[in-house]
Amino acid sequence: MDGLSYVLTSSLGDGVGKALLADVVVAIAVATLAIQTAACRMLFSMARDSQLPFSARLSKVNPRTGMPTAPALTVGTLAAALLLLNFASPDAFLAIGTTCIVMLYLAYAMVTGPLLLRRVRGEFTVQGTDETGARLFSLGRWGTPVNALALLYGLVMTVNLAWPRAAVYDPAGGHWYFQWFTVLFLVVTLAAGFGYRAYRTRTATARAPEGVPA
Repeated sequence: MDGLSYVLTSSLGDGVGKALLADVVVAIAVATLAIQTAACRMLFSMARDSQLPFSARLSKVNPRTGMPTAPALTVGTLAAALLLLNFASPDAFLAIGTTCIVMLYLAYAMVTGPLLLRRVRGEFTVQGTDETGARLFSLGRWGTPVNALALLYGLVMTVNLAWPRAAVYDPAGGHWYFQWFTVLFLVVTLAAGFGYRAYRTRTATARAPEGVPA
């Protein structure tokens, strides 16, 4: 009933268990800051390239602090709202948390997938040194197998986590949208992304002077 704290203290004793729990707290805090920083950077960079709604506001940098205030507040507010959701509906929080992990695996697959394709085509090679003169790291002949294994693992974990198991995501029953939440989120996100992209393209074409490509 007490979760992780009970497991650690009952198995390792109060002293070692609580010390390990303190270490877990520090690790979670550091990971949270790293993820929030990455989200802010991504939000700012996409807004800077005018790829998001309200890009003009999100791409502004505070002249005093040198940081993009709007992306930081946006990410922090949304994260806090999702955390509070856990008190109202743990099932919804579980569905959202799982979806976040799936999105991370897909993000990695969007790197390992194209890289593997380049390796197979013979377009990716690592030779020579970098700008500092240090020799570039290379897996050599193991590069393609390791790359393929990384992509396969990511895709398998994506399917495994997104699979709509009623026993996991809707144990009480009656909430089909929790069971299919990850799949629905991916479909809606892709549809919204393609729709916004089409809208931006159409708007740019309409505003471009005649004879000038948008």
